[in-house]
Amino acid sequence: MSIEPSEDLEAFRAFAQDQLDGAGYTVVADVLALYRQRQEEIERVRSEIEPALAQADRGQSREIDFEQLKAKGRQRLAEEGVTD
Repeated sequence: MSIEPSEDLEAFRAFAQDQLDGAGYTVVADVLALYRQRQEEIERVRSEIEPALAQADRGQSREIDFEQLKAKGRQRLAEEGVTD
């Protein structure tokens, strides 16, 4: 996934404005550091999910039955003695 520089600049501008207006930041350098941290986290997550996306593109994936998944999780919790 590619982001155009102008889109990246606009995203930073909007982020910085939000942080300076409502999140209590007053120093642009702090906002820039926070933005860089978040961008690094986005890239880390993106690199972690990229292999799964490639598998899906190759048809090597299957749908998840979330109801079955929740039931299995609840059963496992019950077996461990965890209650609501």
